[in-house]
Amino acid sequence: MGAQGWNEYQAGVLDHIPVVLIGGARFTHAEPVNPATWPNDGLVSRRSALAIDVSDRVLPHRRCAAFDDTHSIFVSDAVGLPWETAMTWDPRVFEVVRGAIDGADGALQTPNRVGC
Repeated sequence: MGAQGWNEYQAGVLDHIPVVLIGGARFTHAEPVNPATWPNDGLVSRRSALAIDVSDRVLPHRRCAAFDDTHSIFVSDAVGLPWETAMTWDPRVFEVVRGAIDGADGALQTPNRVGC
């Protein structure tokens, strides 16, 4: 973290690569909360999944999507939810991934931080 951290050391690596970040927020906690922890998908906070604290110098072109999902079918199953509540099985997530693949060639010409 910070100016000398691993993330900043990666500046330039993704300059010509459009990135789509997908986060889950199935689990929440009553206010006040630590935003580094809540909401989360059972493993990763939405803030971390969407790289909120990563600078545009490191991640210059990103789009974000967030769903009321768990991290995986393992987490959904563990808490008694249907598998479709997991990002790995949610058709809406598949649509975002498919759209990112299909639109990759022109993605760098679109606005930055859509949905972020």
